[in-house]
Order: sequence, then C-alpha cells, then structure tokens
Amino acid sequence: MGVLAAAAVALLIGSPAWAQDEGMAVLEAASERYGAATSVCADFVQLRAVPMLRQEVTQRGRLCSADPNLFAMRFTDPEGNVIVSDGRAQWIYRPSEDPRQVFRAEVGPNTGGQDFYRELLEDPGSKYRPTCVGREEVDGHATVRVCLGAMTTSRERPDIVWIDEATHVVRRIHFTEENGSERTITLSDIEFDTPPPTGWFSFTPPSGAIVIDM
Repeated sequence: MGVLAAAAVALLIGSPAWAQDEGMAVLEAASERYGAATSVCADFVQLRAVPMLRQEVTQRGRLCSADPNLFAMRFTDPEGNVIVSDGRAQWIYRPSEDPRQVFRAEVGPNTGGQDFYRELLEDPGSKYRPTCVGREEVDGHATVRVCLGAMTTSRERPDIVWIDEATHVVRRIHFTEENGSERTITLSDIEFDTPPPTGWFSFTPPSGAIVIDM
C-alpha cells in the first residue's frame, strides 16, 4: 500500500482512543448547536435497503422537531405518509401501504426517543463511544463521518452520522435495523428556530381508519 493510501486509511479508522476523542468532540459541538434551538426543520431523502428482499426504496419529505418533545416526518413521496409525535402519542400512518390502518403508541413527556434530535444528540457521552472518524463530502458540504459505537440498545439510535465541519449541522444519518435493513437519511434546507407550519405536530386519523395501539 502506498504512503498516501495508508495515510487515508489511518485517517478513516484511527486508533480507538483518537477516534473516541475526536468523534466525541464533534458530537458535543453538534449537541450544543441543536440544544440551543427551539425547533429544527429539514428536507429529507430516505433510502431504505432491505437485503432479504433485495429491495431499495427512496422516500422524500420534510421533518421538524420542536420543544417540548414534538416531532413529525411528512412525506411527499410516498405522498400522505406521516410519522407524528404530538407529545402524548406517536402516530404512524402509511396510506401508500394501507389507507385503513393507523398505528398509535402512547409517549410520556420524558420519552426522548420521540424527538429525533434529542435522541440522537442529547448527552452524547452517555450514548456513544465513537469507533472511527473520517472526512467525507455530503451534497457539497465538508463533513466529519463518525461511527457511533452505541453503548446501549435502541431501535431508533443510528450507527453512523455525518456532521458539517463548519456549522456542526447533521447532514446524514445511517441506521441498521434489527432485521438487517438499513436506512440512510440525507438532510438539506436545514432551518433553526423557524416555527413549523400550523398543525405540523397534529394528526387526526382519517374517517373509517382502524387505530391499532402499539
């Protein structure tokens, strides 16, 4: 292996101690950036890969997160699909799959898993032990790519995150699910402290739909 190639590999992998220190510094900077915001909104492109079915699906829309414990993903493709947490319950409605079914789960005021950014970035030292750090461009932005090395099990906790070097904004997130499926969410048009549209965090089941408690 040439000297430059070896240096590139070393930059991506790093020693465990170096990766932990550098990666944690990046996560803490992002945590401070988002912790100071009352709301965050962004356009998203979600690529879902299901190896067992040899299937890849691309979805698009916009997501917003706000205090206290409010979160919603509203899809434009497939149009009408929503995931909404209104502070009391989480609603999942996918009319592209079944327009007669709505899933609901009760949530409490301290359930951080319903808040996308809170779950990802709040107190990163208690959640992650970074295992690798590298540099990568995402949609023209220079980012730090951090392998998170989660310290606890969570269905909604990612394993890789790309954070903008200049602004500490999250540009991309990768999840590996329990069944081996993967989700990669790329974010753009990110806005801080801009109130989401009226009703963004509200959901009413369509007339005639069956609500299934999870």
